[in-house]
Amino acid sequence: MTPEEKFILLMEAAYAAPDKETYHALMQQADRILKENQVAMDHLNSEAA
Repeated sequence: MTPEEKFILLMEAAYAAPDKETYHALMQQADRILKENQVAMDHLNSEAA
């Protein structure tokens, strides 16, 4: 599963969350996935340059 797919699944789960605590926890996980992916892409881009 790609980071983008994980992000989408976490966002969908967050929107369907039954309470604010679950919503925020899932949103934080989705944000972490997005940031980790961005750091990896930045690293790859800097090595390619």
